[in-house]
Amino acid sequence: MRLSHFRRVSAKWKNGSIRHDNQHCLEATLALINEYGTLIYLLLFGYCALKSGSLPLFGGYAAQAGALDVGLVAVVVFAGGYLGDEARFAVARR
Repeated sequence: MRLSHFRRVSAKWKNGSIRHDNQHCLEATLALINEYGTLIYLLLFGYCALKSGSLPLFGGYAAQAGALDVGLVAVVVFAGGYLGDEARFAVARR
């Protein structure tokens, strides 16, 4: 990358446009979570059952922001991870 690219990015950061874009994106995502409710919990469960990664962290952020229930996120993430591990172990054992 060229130095001019870094200067443009630095200028955007200083005037706040990058932070504003990120804030808008987070607000839009939280609104989407509020709209779909229960489906988000099923998505978290399925993702954790298949693979644990960054989605549980995002679920925690959404719970902290008030879009999801903290206790239910914890139960869904734990159950998905545990049952996914058990299923993979059972398949590998055969």
